[in-house]
Amino acid sequence: MANYEWQQLKDDKKFEELINELCIQEYKREFQLYGRNGQKQNGIDGKCSKGEICFQCKNKNDLTKLREDLESDTQLMMDKFTPVKSIFACAAQRDTKLQDLAEVLSKKHSIEIIVWSWNEIEGMIEKYEDVAKKFYPHIYKIKIIIQNLDTKASDGLIQNIAIETEKYYASHNETLDKLLENEGFVDYLKKQIDYHLKTNTPLTEQLEKLSKQREEDKQEFEKMLKEAKGTDYEALLLEAQVAFDNYNETSYREILDGYKADKAGQQYIKNLANSYYLKSKSYHRELNYPKALFEISEATRFDNNNSDYLHWYGYIAHNTGDYDTALKYYQKSLVIYEKVRGTNHSDTATSYNNIGGVYYAKGDYDKALEFYQKSLVIKEEVLGIKHPDTATSYNNIGGVYYAKGDYDKALEFFQKSLAIGEKVLGTKHPDTATSYNNIGGVYESKGDYDKALEFYQKSLDIREKVLVTKHPDTATSYNNIGGVYESKGDYDKALEFYQKSLAIREKVLVTKHSDTATSYNNIGLVYKSKGDYDKALEFYQKSLAIREKVLGTKHPDTAQCYTNIAILFMDQGKYAKALELVQKAYPIYLETLGKEHPQTKNSAMGIEILKSKL
Repeated sequence: MANYEWQQLKDDKKFEELINELCIQEYKREFQLYGRNGQKQNGIDGKCSKGEICFQCKNKNDLTKLREDLESDTQLMMDKFTPVKSIFACAAQRDTKLQDLAEVLSKKHSIEIIVWSWNEIEGMIEKYEDVAKKFYPHIYKIKIIIQNLDTKASDGLIQNIAIETEKYYASHNETLDKLLENEGFVDYLKKQIDYHLKTNTPLTEQLEKLSKQREEDKQEFEKMLKEAKGTDYEALLLEAQVAFDNYNETSYREILDGYKADKAGQQYIKNLANSYYLKSKSYHRELNYPKALFEISEATRFDNNNSDYLHWYGYIAHNTGDYDTALKYYQKSLVIYEKVRGTNHSDTATSYNNIGGVYYAKGDYDKALEFYQKSLVIKEEVLGIKHPDTATSYNNIGGVYYAKGDYDKALEFFQKSLAIGEKVLGTKHPDTATSYNNIGGVYESKGDYDKALEFYQKSLDIREKVLVTKHPDTATSYNNIGGVYESKGDYDKALEFYQKSLAIREKVLVTKHSDTATSYNNIGLVYKSKGDYDKALEFYQKSLAIREKVLGTKHPDTAQCYTNIAILFMDQGKYAKALELVQKAYPIYLETLGKEHPQTKNSAMGIEILKSKL
């Protein structure tokens, strides 16, 4: 059987030619089509030169009709010819009744009748490359494109992608012969396939999305061209049309942007940018981060000096786990805030706070604390010590101390934040829920699991009530409650809450998000505790793949993955493998957490223990 589904040939003549070529390859004889020069078909469509092998072609998949054809055509063939073998080739999938009938007829006529269903035909197409090249030339042109990409793929994956691409364009009645001669289209296709290989985004879905976008762009462009007919802009738009037809997206956009700017002026551009900005805000409220990111990128494309747009771009990138991009745009907005609004403005304080958040996510806790404290100084002076934004700073600083292992200091700041939240915002506000959650985290780290569960549950009760059904913060609560149950040894309960958390994160966050990696890691821990090492390793490796890509190989969370896999290997007696991973983790802990942090100490101890076992 073939590993991939090949597109069936619609043309009957092409189908007969395909079977003729396959017979030549399969039986190493000369074959020719029969009944093309005035001869009667006599139940066959082709035969070898000596006539001992004949074939019948039925480019159809109606099994009832195929069984009738097999019987009648075999009789006609036997009346005229005396073959020793007959091939009955059809476009249907393998069918037991058809195979059984072939056996009956074989015995009846004392010849060998073989049914080639489409399954067998696909297998032979893959087997004989020259045949595939002749009848599926587009697939081989696409394969060459894929093979020349920087992102490498296996031969099987290349074949699969090529077939899928050919099928997609064939189903949309687009002529690939013409498209593949267009350098712009080839570059466009390269980008889409490369993106597919890097992100594992379904290729057909991706091509369909971009096809719809091009159709929308085409309709919008045709409207503009109609409006510009007879004006000075017509020639410019016709130039844009050439770029569009040649898939030169950059040139097309540049011409169109210039046209829009000239036609409507700078105010139009500003209004357009603001429209994208507001749409991004709207998508963010719906937790649709990819669309929110697209809209804000469009806003900054039209107005890249608006500090609010730049800051919002950073915020969305931060939410999607793209920390380098987040930092870049936060810093751009900060420069403008400091220049236009001053170094003692609440917006400047927000920039400092969010830059601190990126450093925290990247595991640079000293840098995070520096920016959080800069933000706090401004907030305490401008907003006062009882303002919700000041409470946010206390909470964030507490988070840094928690990450550094200073739980008493963390609790001090979390309680400061909670006191403001309960008084100013009330006991049913999401920010108050965050304080409850963080205090729960401290108690969990201190080993007071009942107290931790109490605060985590308080947080969850608020989040389930006031946030949308599938909110990332609710996922965090589920995750943390799962952690307590894991620490208490109730692994089934832990797994239940971890899986609840993962279900939300996979749905609302981007594919490769650090929070999703945390869920994979935690589920792996449970399976490890339950003694299912294979399942544990599967989830640890899922987590590690995301963390290495999103956080980098110098982040403490990445080091935690190395440590968890090492512990797994250690329990299995694979001490050399375990040592290799602990030695990767230790310098990361030492650099990011310091030598006094429990993780660093445990890692150093682990190295000594493992060395003693070798």
